Amino acid sequence: RISGLAVFLSFPLVVWLFSVSLKSEESFIALSNLFQTSFLLQIMTYLILVGFSYHLLAGCKKLLSDAFGVGETLESGRILSWLIFGATFLMAIYFLTVIF
Repeated sequence: RISGLAVFLSFPLVVWLFSVSLKSEESFIALSNLFQTSFLLQIMTYLILVGFSYHLLAGCKKLLSDAFGVGETLESGRILSWLIFGATFLMAIYFLTVIF
Protein backbone atom coordinates (compact mmCIF):
# COMPACT_ATOMS: atom_id res chain seq x y z
CA ARG A 1 0.00 0.00 0.00
CA ILE A 2 2.88 2.34 0.70
CA SER A 3 4.41 1.59 -2.70
CA GLY A 4 1.09 2.48 -4.33
CA LEU A 5 1.04 5.80 -2.50
CA ALA A 6 4.64 6.48 -3.55
CA VAL A 7 3.82 5.68 -7.19
CA PHE A 8 0.75 7.92 -6.99
CA LEU A 9 2.68 10.83 -5.48
CA SER A 10 5.52 10.51 -7.99
CA PHE A 11 3.14 10.45 -10.95
CA PRO A 12 3.09 14.27 -11.47
CA LEU A 13 6.90 14.36 -11.61
CA VAL A 14 7.00 11.52 -14.14
CA VAL A 15 4.36 13.20 -16.31
CA TRP A 16 6.23 16.51 -16.15
CA LEU A 17 9.51 14.82 -17.14
CA PHE A 18 7.81 13.12 -20.09
CA SER A 19 6.18 16.40 -21.07
CA VAL A 20 9.49 18.27 -21.04
CA SER A 21 11.28 15.52 -22.94
CA LEU A 22 8.65 15.48 -25.69
CA LYS A 23 8.35 19.26 -26.09
CA SER A 24 11.30 19.70 -28.45
CA GLU A 25 14.69 18.30 -29.28
CA GLU A 26 16.39 21.07 -27.31
CA SER A 27 14.33 20.40 -24.20
CA PHE A 28 15.10 16.69 -24.48
CA ILE A 29 18.83 17.41 -24.69
CA ALA A 30 18.58 19.83 -21.75
CA LEU A 31 16.73 17.22 -19.67
CA SER A 32 19.25 14.57 -20.67
CA ASN A 33 22.11 16.84 -19.58
CA LEU A 34 20.30 17.59 -16.32
CA PHE A 35 19.86 13.88 -15.68
CA GLN A 36 23.56 13.25 -16.25
CA THR A 37 24.66 16.06 -13.92
CA SER A 38 21.98 16.10 -11.21
CA PHE A 39 22.55 13.50 -8.53
CA LEU A 40 19.19 14.39 -6.96
CA LEU A 41 17.31 13.64 -10.19
CA GLN A 42 19.15 10.34 -10.51
CA ILE A 43 18.24 9.37 -6.94
CA MET A 44 14.60 10.33 -7.50
CA THR A 45 14.46 8.33 -10.73
CA TYR A 46 16.01 5.34 -8.99
CA LEU A 47 13.54 5.48 -6.11
CA ILE A 48 10.59 5.85 -8.48
CA LEU A 49 11.74 2.86 -10.53
CA VAL A 50 12.28 0.67 -7.47
CA GLY A 51 8.93 1.68 -5.97
CA PHE A 52 7.11 1.04 -9.23
CA SER A 53 8.86 -2.33 -9.65
CA TYR A 54 7.89 -3.48 -6.16
CA HIS A 55 4.33 -2.26 -6.66
CA LEU A 56 4.09 -4.09 -10.01
CA LEU A 57 5.45 -7.36 -8.62
CA ALA A 58 3.27 -7.22 -5.50
CA GLY A 59 0.25 -6.50 -7.72
CA CYS A 60 1.03 -9.56 -9.83
CA LYS A 61 1.27 -11.62 -6.64
CA LYS A 62 -2.12 -10.30 -5.57
CA LEU A 63 -3.64 -11.15 -8.97
CA LEU A 64 -2.22 -14.66 -8.80
CA SER A 65 -3.67 -15.06 -5.33
CA ASP A 66 -7.11 -13.82 -6.34
CA ALA A 67 -7.34 -15.64 -9.67
CA PHE A 68 -5.65 -18.95 -8.96
CA GLY A 69 -5.39 -19.21 -5.19
CA VAL A 70 -1.58 -19.09 -5.25
CA GLY A 71 -0.16 -18.08 -1.89
CA GLU A 72 -3.32 -18.52 0.18
CA THR A 73 -1.67 -20.53 2.93
CA LEU A 74 0.64 -18.85 5.40
CA GLU A 75 3.73 -20.73 4.25
CA SER A 76 3.19 -20.19 0.52
CA GLY A 77 2.35 -16.54 1.18
CA ARG A 78 5.65 -16.11 3.00
CA ILE A 79 7.57 -17.79 0.20
CA LEU A 80 5.92 -15.61 -2.44
CA SER A 81 6.59 -12.48 -0.39
CA TRP A 82 10.27 -13.35 -0.11
CA LEU A 83 10.36 -14.01 -3.86
CA ILE A 84 8.85 -10.57 -4.46
CA PHE A 85 11.43 -8.95 -2.16
CA GLY A 86 14.24 -10.87 -3.87
CA ALA A 87 13.07 -9.93 -7.36
CA THR A 88 12.73 -6.30 -6.29
CA PHE A 89 16.23 -6.39 -4.82
CA LEU A 90 17.65 -7.77 -8.08
CA MET A 91 15.81 -5.14 -10.09
CA ALA A 92 17.09 -2.44 -7.71
CA ILE A 93 20.67 -3.58 -8.30
CA TYR A 94 20.05 -3.58 -12.05
CA PHE A 95 18.65 -0.03 -11.88
CA LEU A 96 21.73 1.04 -9.90
CA THR A 97 24.01 -0.23 -12.66
CA VAL A 98 21.96 1.45 -15.38
CA ILE A 99 21.36 4.84 -13.73
CA PHE A 100 24.68 5.39 -11.97
